[in-house]
Amino acid sequence: MEKTSVQKLAGVLKLLVTITFICNLVALFLVPGCSRLRSLDELVEGALYFSNESSLAVTARMMGYFVSAWQEVWLFGGPYAAVLTSFLLFCGVCTAVILWQARRVLDSMTGRNARWYYLSSLANQGLGNRIDALQDARRAVQLDPSNTEYQMHLRRMQNPGQTYRTTQATYTSPGGLMQWCWSMILLNLLCNCCCGGWGFHFRM
Repeated sequence: MEKTSVQKLAGVLKLLVTITFICNLVALFLVPGCSRLRSLDELVEGALYFSNESSLAVTARMMGYFVSAWQEVWLFGGPYAAVLTSFLLFCGVCTAVILWQARRVLDSMTGRNARWYYLSSLANQGLGNRIDALQDARRAVQLDPSNTEYQMHLRRMQNPGQTYRTTQATYTSPGGLMQWCWSMILLNLLCNCCCGGWGFHFRM
């Protein structure tokens, strides 16, 4: 089944959100080490100091610095570095949670789950596309058979006059009309007794 333009756009956004989420996790790992640096020049100077070594050894030294910074920033970094690290970590975690929730939303848009078919059925029903609405309603129930909301919607689609007939029977049948009248009278008496006269007053 060909994807719609909205689903294609959601797929692109999902890819961008995933890349941003991964970059955010990497940045979280680097936060303690960066908060201990006075400037980027200090990091460059440290890398140049070991420039005579292999690139793998320099990378290992840099990784060792950032790993050890997770402990040293709290012990030897001072209050400024500790507060800055805490603030940046808090912001980074909040950003990661937001990105993960955005990814979940985009997942529901790229894939056609039961909720998607249910909403599509409602949209087709509103547009008058009864056949498509009925097919989407059946598909929603197939994907999530335990959902009573989807089952009720499918029954309404399969028996469109049932709701009208049920409502009409209350007023057209003699028993239903009498039952409705007695219910209103009893409700009026109950309101008068319990609520100090807050009932319906009929004028003859």
